[in-house]
Amino acid sequence: MRHSSDTMLAAVLAAAAAGGASAAQLFRLRGFLSVNMRPDVVAQTLVHVENEWLSQVNSFAECNATAAAAPEEGLDCSSAQRAFTNSCGTVAASVVHASSGDRAVVAEYMSDVCSQPVLEGRQRAYCQSFAEGLTGAMTADAYNNREHFDTSAVCDGLWMRLALSEHARGIEEAQRRVQEEAAARAAAAAKAKAEEEEAAAKAKADAEAEAAAAEKEKAEAEVAAAAAQKEAQQKKETAEGAATAPSMATSPASTLAAGSAEAEASAPSGASTAPVQLIGANSTAAKQTVPANASAGDSSSGNANATQASSALVNATGSAK
Repeated sequence: MRHSSDTMLAAVLAAAAAGGASAAQLFRLRGFLSVNMRPDVVAQTLVHVENEWLSQVNSFAECNATAAAAPEEGLDCSSAQRAFTNSCGTVAASVVHASSGDRAVVAEYMSDVCSQPVLEGRQRAYCQSFAEGLTGAMTADAYNNREHFDTSAVCDGLWMRLALSEHARGIEEAQRRVQEEAAARAAAAAKAKAEEEEAAAKAKADAEAEAAAAEKEKAEAEVAAAAAQKEAQQKKETAEGAATAPSMATSPASTLAAGSAEAEASAPSGASTAPVQLIGANSTAAKQTVPANASAGDSSSGNANATQASSALVNATGSAK
């Protein structure tokens, strides 16, 4: 019994998705809503039915938008709504007749169907909206519901709710896309700015490093130039000192020889002279004295003494050299 009722209702829902069901199929569903019916099977079939309904609602909205933009084309957008009305009416009638018109049975069963895990998000919301519209259109008279139930009251209301919901969802989706695009542009601009700032910072750091390197090189060059100048000055002073050393070593002997010669030339014959002392570097002192009161007759003796002094002077000079 369970398999038969599941298959029958599923077949009716599939036919509803295609746009209609025969009256024989509808009446054969009477009494099939029972504990033997599996809500999960009906829920799985209802997912496909709702997808078809949403497609019809969106097609209707797109057709109307196109017709408004090009009224001269005279588009007829009623086909999508007619297809929805036929499908929705088939499902609603099948559920009412399968419950024998008992509104309480329909409410309880549809609540169980809509709570199945396979129905999520907006599909669950649309299932609940269909169930509320269905039980709201039914009366307490089960017979009247079975024999005279008007599905248009349910389906027209469901159509409006689906249309409004999808329109609002479309607006939200468009706003979401606009926000995402704005966020993407802002992120791209921020990234470009960050890259630009990073490049500027790197260029500044490179320039500073280059300037520091140039300053260091300049300082090192100045230090090297100062060291070279100091070294050259030291070499110059060393060379000048080496050049003046020999002349300073021979000066004492030359001066002594010149002084002795001048004294010898200026001394008159027979005149009194001061003692002359000769000092040699490697010899003993020699001392020659000319008497102060020597007579003219002693000139030969004075000349001999002068000759000896000159010889001693020559010897002293040689020793100094």
